Amino acid sequence: MYVHLDELENLYANTSGELSIAESDLEVKRSAKKSFSFSSLKLPKMKLLSELKILIILFIIVFSGFFFFTNARLVLLTINDTFATESKVAPEDLKITSVPTSQDHIKQKAQKLNELEDQFTSLQASFRTEKELAPTMKEFLAKKQETHSIEFNTLPPTNRLIIPDLNINTPLIDVPIKGEEDFSEGQFDEELMQGAVKYPTTPAPWTEGNTLIFGHSSTEWWKHNEYGFIFRNLPKLQAGQKIQIVWNGQLSTYEMLERKIIYPKDVAEYYHEFQDQKGSFITLMGCYPIGSNAQRIMVVAKKINNEDANA
Repeated sequence: MYVHLDELENLYANTSGELSIAESDLEVKRSAKKSFSFSSLKLPKMKLLSELKILIILFIIVFSGFFFFTNARLVLLTINDTFATESKVAPEDLKITSVPTSQDHIKQKAQKLNELEDQFTSLQASFRTEKELAPTMKEFLAKKQETHSIEFNTLPPTNRLIIPDLNINTPLIDVPIKGEEDFSEGQFDEELMQGAVKYPTTPAPWTEGNTLIFGHSSTEWWKHNEYGFIFRNLPKLQAGQKIQIVWNGQLSTYEMLERKIIYPKDVAEYYHEFQDQKGSFITLMGCYPIGSNAQRIMVVAKKINNEDANA
């Protein structure tokens, strides 16, 4: 096998070039290694330490200020207690008070007791004198009764209908005349939301004639009427039981006479049966039976003296 001289020369030239390139790269790396040193790291490290010192100083200042402001009163009191001068008591200011002996104490007590007994005796004598001069309570009331009234009005301030046996105590509403006498409850829906109603064309209670008073025995649930069932127990009222009317500050007591179930068309005729009689009457009227307005329940009572009512 023969190798030409030209090829050997080319091969040598290429190998020499690669070696020179490798040597130059090695020199660059050596010079770079020599130029690097830890001194280049000192600057960032020193800067970090200085910043850390500044942060510590700021923290101490902030903490001290916060502690002072939150405990300022405590600090001031501590300073005041530290530098305040102590008050001194002079020996001549100190005094010794003598304590009384037991005998002296007993004498003082006995003297005070004697003084109290004298005062009590004087008061007793004065009381006997005043008692002999003053009239008895019975004589005083008998004398004052001629010119003074000692009665008290304990009646409610508003008109009311009271039936004790049925546990009824309801407002009694007075309304103006609205039209012809038809004894219809429909035109008084607003008043019936407030209690029982005195029919406007009938006489006032405790006067001559027949006072007609009507109220609900039942009502629709959606109306939310507080007085929608006040007359539901009228059928339970018995003859002789009492009905009370408070009207314009005056109390009148009535005694039940009779109870009757009639149709609406007969109400006016039944009412006038007692209106034309002599005396003071009331007639209570409600729908019957409960939940229906097909009929009317009528309860008639006659006025009696209040003294008879208490009997």
